Amino acid sequence: MDFGQPQSWLRASASEDVDKGLCARCQRIDFKYIFQNPITTTIPTEGQDQYIALGWLDQISQRESCSFCCLVRKTLCTHYDLAELPPVIKGKRIECSLYNICIGVAGTSIGEDINVPHIFQVEIITFPKFGTSFPRLQLMADGAWEFNTAPFLCHGRTVPKGKADLLLLQRWLSTCEKMHVPHSGEIQNAVKLFPNFRVIDVQRKCVIKAPDDCRYLALSYVWGTGQFLTLTQTNYAMLQKENGLFTLGGRRLSQTVQDAMQLTLGLNERYLWADALCIIQDSTADKCNQINAMDRVYDSAVLTIIAAVGSHADAGLPGVRPDSRATHQIISEVQGLSLSNTLPGRSQTVDETTWNSRAWTYQERLFSSRVLVFTADQVHFQCPHGYCREDFIAENDVENPLHKHYWPHNAYNLDLHGEINFDIYARLVTEYTARSLSYASDGLNAFSAIISALKPIFRCKEFYFGLPATAIDAALLWQPATQPALRTVAPVTSGWQKPLFPSWSWVGWTGQATYGPLLHNLCERTRSVVVWLDGSGKAFNSDLWIANRDSLVGWERHFEDLSDLGMDSSTVYYTDTNSSDTTDIHFSHPILQRTDDISLSPLDPQTGHLHLRTITAEFILTGEHTTKFYPSSTCRTGRHVVCNLAVFDSNKQVAGTVYVDGGFTTSSICGEGELFEFVALSRTTLLSGDSDPAWDKKAKSFVMEKVEDNVGNEDDGKEDSSDDSSDDDDPRSTEEWNGLPPRSTRYKLAYEFDDRYYYYKKPWCLYNVLLIRWQDGVAYRLGVGRIHIDAFNSIAETKSIFLG
Repeated sequence: MDFGQPQSWLRASASEDVDKGLCARCQRIDFKYIFQNPITTTIPTEGQDQYIALGWLDQISQRESCSFCCLVRKTLCTHYDLAELPPVIKGKRIECSLYNICIGVAGTSIGEDINVPHIFQVEIITFPKFGTSFPRLQLMADGAWEFNTAPFLCHGRTVPKGKADLLLLQRWLSTCEKMHVPHSGEIQNAVKLFPNFRVIDVQRKCVIKAPDDCRYLALSYVWGTGQFLTLTQTNYAMLQKENGLFTLGGRRLSQTVQDAMQLTLGLNERYLWADALCIIQDSTADKCNQINAMDRVYDSAVLTIIAAVGSHADAGLPGVRPDSRATHQIISEVQGLSLSNTLPGRSQTVDETTWNSRAWTYQERLFSSRVLVFTADQVHFQCPHGYCREDFIAENDVENPLHKHYWPHNAYNLDLHGEINFDIYARLVTEYTARSLSYASDGLNAFSAIISALKPIFRCKEFYFGLPATAIDAALLWQPATQPALRTVAPVTSGWQKPLFPSWSWVGWTGQATYGPLLHNLCERTRSVVVWLDGSGKAFNSDLWIANRDSLVGWERHFEDLSDLGMDSSTVYYTDTNSSDTTDIHFSHPILQRTDDISLSPLDPQTGHLHLRTITAEFILTGEHTTKFYPSSTCRTGRHVVCNLAVFDSNKQVAGTVYVDGGFTTSSICGEGELFEFVALSRTTLLSGDSDPAWDKKAKSFVMEKVEDNVGNEDDGKEDSSDDSSDDDDPRSTEEWNGLPPRSTRYKLAYEFDDRYYYYKKPWCLYNVLLIRWQDGVAYRLGVGRIHIDAFNSIAETKSIFLG
């Protein structure tokens, strides 16, 4: 395999002094050149020659006397966790090449355009691929004198084996504090926000009530199932005494807490907050007070220590104690340069950990303004201003104290501005529900701090079991993304078991919930048809919270044109022009800023029931699927985790679609051809943007001259199926329509209903519905879907419902 045409990185001849320890092929490569100049401007793909071809991987593995070939082999083995490199992948011989990526300008901020050499990392490309990512090599600062680019920003750094350099970690923190504006937690101390806030005094080794203006670090870790020391009402007095944490008989401190205490001392700090020892674990009142304040606890901490290793509290913090970690950094000398592999980044080592899969740690991650993340190989530091790691020099004490240009935005922190409020909520719900809990009863508690943070951008005092009161109509429309299972008070053995939480909330189910398929402009195209009833039976509707979209007094409507992204749609949101504090908050719909004390609520806090009046209708479910989203129109056992079932009217036409647990069709609940009851929640459009029949291009809004407001007030129990829109072009009035053959779900549906029978151009042609099951006079959710209004209205009746 030849290098081909002469290239700028191709050396004419080898130098005996410089190329000592390299094979004949590697001697031809100018490594100094490829770490400061681009090899090519395009990403390589199989069959192209726009990269440096090293040769066949099996041959590279045999060149044990070549320092660079050995570095390549060891880097590939380390990156893909292989003991040895295979000669083939899926029967194909493996080709190995090099490609470089610019990561910055030496000694300056990455991307700054000045006349000094650029710094590149070299990616090791293999065809066929071993995995989804390729490993990289970097130039170490030790060998950068060749470039005369001190102070070596963007170069590699040697990671100490066994123990981390605590002075480096301390410098990251102090540099951030000295050179940048303090974050909000430093201004508004958690101690002043709620009583009985406790911390660990790491010098006196005891638990104390936090002093005024307490400067503390917080710990985020996984408890696991082990037995370790926790704060209880019984041992509280003893743990307040000096050395009480180490003199109390019985359970010992977990290793992670011990390491966090040692780290706190090493960073010249005195106080540490750890939930196991700062919350009285057998006190319901104390747990409730502090759990509801977790956003303030972590936001007010100077720094959060994240133990992103292991699956239990004894996993510890690698690198705090001597010989407590084994780094996989490989350093080799090539042509007088010191080169190494880059260690796994944050996404590789943190996002796939047990810590990142737990529900409790999700809000701890979101509210921590600064984090120090301990992984198996190295320590990472993230703050609002930059990102640092041990194996890469990303800090510069001169002009750019903490580097932020190349590395991505802090994905760990919660930003409530610049994004539509309901979209923020939907994303948080989707991410949170993908995580696991040891105790089902913690389903709402572990989300409580997020609720506290979301209340201002929804302008509501209440969230109904995780759903914002001022957006309840849209919030009820969540769908399962993975196999859902109702959380029950007792394990389900057979028959009915009482739910632990309301079935209408995603909190009531295990499995991931999402608003994804409907999210675009969801609140804008949702018009409630429900009359809510408070505890005394007083009726009210969603106008209690939602301001008039037409008059828009004090509000401004905005349109984000998505045509540049190839989407025939616009995103609508609102801003409040009356309040200077919320001008950067994007509201999904205008929300009234109420000054009166409104106590109306449809929620019974004791039972978790929502009391409402609306229309219901019965339709047939056979287990057949609509074909809109899945290639199969039938569901075999275990084929789908979530099923999109066809909803049939009495004429066996597909009137809509409902999304249910994949086990629903095989359960005793669903028998072939049975009638099921559906509850109408709101009226909605067929499409989410400009192409919908209800979209008015001039008004740039979804328009309906008259919405059937408060349909639950109909006295005759029936809903008028007439509509204000003109049906002159409705094909059902033509002879051609009347001559259609019998319908079937085998027909490839363009929508969630059969548009050969139900007219798709009718504005606001769908109801958002819940599929329900009655138990002891209470309706429980089984699924969510959309049904054409013509099918629903023709058989609807009004009911007063307790939704459990």
